[in-house]
Amino acid sequence: MRSILLLGLGLLLVAAGVVAWQGTNSTTATNDADDRLDHVTNIAAGSSGLNTCAVTIDGTMERLLCWGVNASGQLGDNTGAPQAIAPVAVCEDGRWEPNYGTPQPDPGCYDGGSSSELTNIDIAAVGGSHACAVNLENEVWCWGYNNGRLGNGEVTNSATPVQVCTNAGCTTHLENVVALDGGASHTCALNTAKQVWCWGGNGNGQLGDGTFTNKDIATEVTSISE
Repeated sequence: MRSILLLGLGLLLVAAGVVAWQGTNSTTATNDADDRLDHVTNIAAGSSGLNTCAVTIDGTMERLLCWGVNASGQLGDNTGAPQAIAPVAVCEDGRWEPNYGTPQPDPGCYDGGSSSELTNIDIAAVGGSHACAVNLENEVWCWGYNNGRLGNGEVTNSATPVQVCTNAGCTTHLENVVALDGGASHTCALNTAKQVWCWGGNGNGQLGDGTFTNKDIATEVTSISE
């Protein structure tokens, strides 16, 4: 028997493969083994219910693929397209090119003819209109709508990943991260020292730093008050 997880906004996880379809009211999906997204190791659905990302293993390379709404660049493909109804790769530089190469297209991220895909990803987290990932070096990268949600000390949106910082000058970065989760307007990370760091919107105190001030860099969660 295959285990099936239904996430009611257009995503079906079946065994080791993922089937996705457009829309929020679909009742059927094609489960063609040739088209199915296989070798998935981690998956995250956005808190807005509008986009999803999955980590897959392609040979020896961990890839990050996303699909859904892309109005703020939250798919990380740098195309400017409003949405993607099939998975696209997150690009480190360049942009997603589905028809690159002749005579046989080789879809991927390209920057001046060279591949520039974000690889070696271990964990994905998707927020309301931004997304983040942890790589195998335990660093955190985010992209999409910013206003502090990307944690890079700036407020400008980014359609490609930027690294999360821990100081205002962005000379130090969040490291040793082993877990990550995204909220509607913020993200939190757990490191190997069992400390929690958060960044982004803080109107309800969701960053846990004792304030209601938004933070555009990672800020450590304070301890419980005595």
